[in-house]
Order: sequence, then structure tokens, then C-alpha cells
Amino acid sequence: MEIVYAIQRVPEIKGRRFINAQFFTGVVADVARVFVDSAFPAIAEAYKAAGVPVVMIGAGYRATLSEPPAALVERVVRKTADDMTSAELRQAIFEANGRRPGSRTARDKLLAMYAEAHR
Repeated sequence: MEIVYAIQRVPEIKGRRFINAQFFTGVVADVARVFVDSAFPAIAEAYKAAGVPVVMIGAGYRATLSEPPAALVERVVRKTADDMTSAELRQAIFEANGRRPGSRTARDKLLAMYAEAHR
């Protein structure tokens, strides 16, 4: 499967899926190649780090929308939620939705909150 990350929808063809680049939450598994709008280089870097071929598209403009935080891209590429510490999960949840879970929140609850925040 191939994925196109852009802001403006492109026609889908068989074997290719469009994802709005604003909602990038992590590298999708089992992707043969990705096309990334040049306004979102962090997404391209995340896929390159995962060993997926990347094709940059677009006119090279800088979108007014911000790209995902580099820290989020780095964490998503390197660790899954199961591999994160509780502190890392709390921080990721806070970055995603602005609400910081309490320090006594059970790990199972943190994993559920993380999954909800990154849908």
C-alpha cells in the first residue's frame, strides 16, 4: 500500500490511501512507499527513519499549518505505547490533548488514554 500525506485531498487509486498530514500520529506499518507534501518534512523523516521510500510532493511552499512536533514524530518512530514508560505515556497524552494524567493513574488506564488521544 502507498500513502499520500497532504492537506488537500487527492484522488485515491487502488493501492493508495490519502491521509490529511495535519492528523499524522505515526508511521503506518506495511507501507511500500509514501508521498509527503513538502510542507511536512517531519513526516518524511519519520518514514525515512523507518526505512520506507519517501517521495516529496508539492511546490515546496511552507504551509501555515504547523507540522507535528518533532518530539512526537521521534517518539512514534522509536517506540510503541507498550514500550513507553508511564512518564512518557503521560507526556504523550498531555501533548496530544492538553490534559495531564495524574501521577497515580494506572498503566492500563494510561494505555487506554493514549490510544484514545491518538485515534
